[in-house]
Amino acid sequence: MSELLDGTFTFFALTVSDATADYLKGQVPSLRLFLDTNVVLAVLGMQDNRMQEADVELLEIIEKERYPFKLYYHQRTFKELINLVEVAKSRIRSRHFTPALSRAYLQYMESRGGGMGIERQFHAMNAERAVDTDAYLARFDHLEDLLRDRGIERFNQNGADLDVEIKGAHIAEFEHFLKNRHPGRQPRSYEARDHDVTVWMFLQRQRSRTTSALRSGALLLSNDYSLQSFDRAYLMGCAEGKGVATVVLPQHLLQILRPFSRVTTDFDKRFMEIFAAPEFRTTQTDYGPTASKVLSYLSSFDDVPTETAVHILNDDLLMGRLRDIESTDSEFTELIESAVIEENKSLAHEIGAITENLSKERKAREQSESAAEAAGKAVEEAMAKVESTRQRQELEASQRQKAEDKARAEAHEKAELQRRLDEATQQKETAEGDASRVLGQATWMRRALAGLLTLVLLIGVATVPKWLPWHWLAKHEHRTGILVLVGIAICGAGYIAAGGKHRGTAFSTIVIASLITLVSLL
Repeated sequence: MSELLDGTFTFFALTVSDATADYLKGQVPSLRLFLDTNVVLAVLGMQDNRMQEADVELLEIIEKERYPFKLYYHQRTFKELINLVEVAKSRIRSRHFTPALSRAYLQYMESRGGGMGIERQFHAMNAERAVDTDAYLARFDHLEDLLRDRGIERFNQNGADLDVEIKGAHIAEFEHFLKNRHPGRQPRSYEARDHDVTVWMFLQRQRSRTTSALRSGALLLSNDYSLQSFDRAYLMGCAEGKGVATVVLPQHLLQILRPFSRVTTDFDKRFMEIFAAPEFRTTQTDYGPTASKVLSYLSSFDDVPTETAVHILNDDLLMGRLRDIESTDSEFTELIESAVIEENKSLAHEIGAITENLSKERKAREQSESAAEAAGKAVEEAMAKVESTRQRQELEASQRQKAEDKARAEAHEKAELQRRLDEATQQKETAEGDASRVLGQATWMRRALAGLLTLVLLIGVATVPKWLPWHWLAKHEHRTGILVLVGIAICGAGYIAAGGKHRGTAFSTIVIASLITLVSLL
């Protein structure tokens, strides 16, 4: 808690300007930072750990701000790293993992945390589609070159060998410390404890006694909280210790370097995320190696369902019993096969329940479909009636439209005939008027001509005896009557020629006058 409070105070209180940061950074002493195996794995992306962000962030800050730090890894750390990588490779190569088993592994690791990043990355890729194992693992064949590219050099131990008796005592004390700190947890292997103590004792040769860890000359960066606690509780106070801590957590060093670094929003955000990371997943037990053994065994079966593999891996009781049993033992096989059988029984029961539920759902669906079909038929009938009504209405509307069009056509035709009749009547009246006018003019001309001719004839008849040698007429006793009758006949002929209304009477008068004249002559 005190460390968290100190870190919080540092973060909120020591926000400095660039100039101040440069000045403070100039006061930072040179250091050799040795990276523990878990830090190396995190930097290479080969271990999934909540502290991985702190490891990567710390190395980026050291490079960016150019702190006078040199990064190394001990030859014993490299040996342990190679062993871990080879174990992970052998696990991957040992079996053919189907995508279903890879998905089960990922679900298990997601719920439990931890695990080798090499395996998790492989299963993450293999869960999507089958991966070429050799091609995937080839990228991890040159670890030393990968570390050198990140500015981390290998440090080979020189000088006299370490005191075996003292180292053995520290290893035994470390084992006792771990049992008291985490009772019931799987004990750490001797090789792991031997590595931690060996690297710690070697670093003491690189350090000087001082009151500040930053001025001791060398530090061990580790994500191992147990090793850091053991260093503070026992190692730093022993005869070989220098009185100050040797093991430093990366996030703690970040807190120390915070006042010496330039402040950026991104740095603050990432710092808070790292600062808030928990130390351990205390509610889970580390069955990573056991899970890998179980997964390897399950891969010998064809098409193991993902759900079955996940249930077996999440069975803490089974995993606890398998933890101390070798995968080659018959008991290991019997326990897993028994778990598979029980899981299959459970699945069979679930399948039966699901089948029953499906049957009920099918019946309900059939009833719903029947009701829906009846409703559909009713809707279809209603739609048919609506369609029939619509067609009838369309037919009636079409007939009305045709009748209206016919009536309009007939009315138009009648109007056209009436117009033509009116035009013909008007033309007739005009023609009749013109004819009547012409006829009147002709009548008047005929009458004028008839009158003139009658007058001329009458004058001629009256003057005939004078200019014609008609002595018989002059000597005739009825000469005057004859002339009068001839005049009457001429007048009647002129009247007839003039078109008088009493042409019959005039004609009779002419005939009578002619007869009388004839009788007179005879």
